[in-house]
Amino acid sequence: MSEDITKVELRRIIRDAQKELKELTAVDRVDAEVKKWEEAHHLKIKLNDICKADNTTLVKLMRVPDFFYWAQLRGNQKAVDRDETWLQEAVRRGTSLEKMKERADDLKRKRMATKLNSRKTSRKRAQKNLEQFGMGLGDTEDKIG
Repeated sequence: MSEDITKVELRRIIRDAQKELKELTAVDRVDAEVKKWEEAHHLKIKLNDICKADNTTLVKLMRVPDFFYWAQLRGNQKAVDRDETWLQEAVRRGTSLEKMKERADDLKRKRMATKLNSRKTSRKRAQKNLEQFGMGLGDTEDKIG
């Protein structure tokens, strides 16, 4: 009978030790997540300070498209780093880095021209929509009111 008591006690001790280990690993995981949260919070504060200094918001900053130095001659892949796999493959097939750089420069100019002219096109669209109803941008108050 004394052997049964020791086996029971040993099983209880093992079970208690396993519970403690489980709790400790859970605490470690929680501590690691809290540390990540703290780092993210500090990064968020730094980004907000940068945005305030540039008179913008984080949302506007996230809308800014990624910058690139090389672009595929046919296709839509773009790269900042020469170590990109598609860029290395294109160079191995004989595509010139200079031509891909020229293509990237053209795409960047087109994107900026579109961005700069977007206000004009939205105004033109508004003008066109008003003209459908027999109004111009200058006489909206006269016709509506």
